[in-house]
Amino acid sequence: MIATDEKFSKSINELAALYNVPGRIVSAERTGNGHINDTFKVVTAGPTETQTYIFQRVNESVFTKPEIIMDNLKKVSDYIDEKFGSDSAEAGMILTFEKNSEGNNFARLSDGFWRVSKFIDACSYDSITDSRVLYNSGSAFGRFQDILSGLDANTLVETIPDFHNTVKRTEAFFEGLERDAAGRASTCMPEIAFFEKHKNDFSRLVELHECGILPYRVTHNDTKINNILIDKNDGRPLCVVDLDTVMPGLASYDFGDAIRFGANYSAEDETDLEKVGLNFEYYEQFTRGYVTAAKPFLTVSEKDSLALAAMTMTYEVAIRFLLDYLNGDIYFRIHRENHNLERARCQIRLCEDMMANYAKMCSIVDKYYN
Repeated sequence: MIATDEKFSKSINELAALYNVPGRIVSAERTGNGHINDTFKVVTAGPTETQTYIFQRVNESVFTKPEIIMDNLKKVSDYIDEKFGSDSAEAGMILTFEKNSEGNNFARLSDGFWRVSKFIDACSYDSITDSRVLYNSGSAFGRFQDILSGLDANTLVETIPDFHNTVKRTEAFFEGLERDAAGRASTCMPEIAFFEKHKNDFSRLVELHECGILPYRVTHNDTKINNILIDKNDGRPLCVVDLDTVMPGLASYDFGDAIRFGANYSAEDETDLEKVGLNFEYYEQFTRGYVTAAKPFLTVSEKDSLALAAMTMTYEVAIRFLLDYLNGDIYFRIHRENHNLERARCQIRLCEDMMANYAKMCSIVDKYYN
């Protein structure tokens, strides 16, 4: 077998053998627009047909314990296979990684940690101009949670502890503010004042979980719209991808972050704050898709937390952007001076708009749940 990418040719050929890939490799080309992992579209030719796979080398500088991630995903795929069948529509809805001849869904080679999946010929959206994309995305993420609602979330490992613990995020912000490592606090006093004013307003989801009202579910935790693969012909959602953050969480976290990302009138770093606000057409379409798909498992308390989660996730991301600005831009990649400050201002404005329209947001959720 000959792989066309010279740097990774040896590993790609090793993987083909380890995964019993039929036929010979005719091409192995880099694909995708990600900046973290090395991803290849691998085409093989057999006697009667060609097949296409995705071979991916995981960046262990970012994902320091990839075995834990893959064990979570193995539990997810094993659960789906046992409950629905490996050839079911439910199995096809969630990207799964192939098992190799050693029985693992990953392979550790001399140059790193690899995994293999079947290639899905579909499209995804990095930007939104059609509310139907929001409906389909909401339906896909709601269906994702519904399919996995019978899997005990406690059997999965929390790969990023306290990822959406807003209480601890807020505590970390004020500790960082006190340090003021980059000497920037004086340049963002209005933004600091916002977090001072609302520092106790967004702990509700954490409190509801801790008192047992909101249960942990198996959640995606990165519900950007481009993590849904869409059928090129009819626009149906085909598959949920980018599963490295699948772990225990609140159902409303996934809903809230998707709204924050997808239902803003502007990009998340818009500098003209007059353009920033909740797009209610997009909000309603995502809500319609999500609630309709998630309703079979969603409790009344979880339903009541959805609009709050949209505000909470927006607050959380805003406080993370501003903390990184105070720390000297060491976490989020920036593309211009003051970029993280601009991001924080945009998210604060979106959060304020949601706070002003909270009752309307709740009524839309109720419309599709009742």
